[in-house]
Amino acid sequence: DKKSWLIRGFVRFFPYATLPFLIVYFVAFWMRISAYGVTEMRAIGVLLGVVITLWALHFGFYKKPTLRTIPVTLAFTAFLFSFGPWGVSSFSEWSQMNALQKVLIANGILVDGAIVPATEDLASEVDTEVSSKVDYLVENYGPEVFDIWFGEGATGMDSGEIVTKFGLSYYSSYFGGGMNEQYF
Repeated sequence: DKKSWLIRGFVRFFPYATLPFLIVYFVAFWMRISAYGVTEMRAIGVLLGVVITLWALHFGFYKKPTLRTIPVTLAFTAFLFSFGPWGVSSFSEWSQMNALQKVLIANGILVDGAIVPATEDLASEVDTEVSSKVDYLVENYGPEVFDIWFGEGATGMDSGEIVTKFGLSYYSSYFGGGMNEQYF
């Protein structure tokens, strides 16, 4: 029967046909992560890509694959990466703080774990990058993440105050004007 032949062909070759697309998928995520760090959505995207790759390999190489694999791997992945230090939220926070720390160290603002506010104007790209990372961290994890540098005083601050404490100009990534036009 013609229909069953098409179905068998699809089931047989589809897992292999997904692999080149998954390579492009991972390259795209790698480009975003290497440029801007890991966010929760990027971490989830990579995890889903890994799960889909495992499904493709499972359905491509096993003679009798079962559909039970799909809900089991989704449940296992969701449970494993939802909590603890390996959870996407914790990993994202660590990645963004690490990226911000590197920018601050490279520009002489973070020296031996202490903030030394910039005394001269730095390139506007530095202001924009720091502002963007601070916005993300404050919006997703609260200003408390900056307590390591400012003590408990960071708890009541907003993004603009934190960036100003670094001695930089704050450029909101959410509102227009000046440098912010690049976000639109």
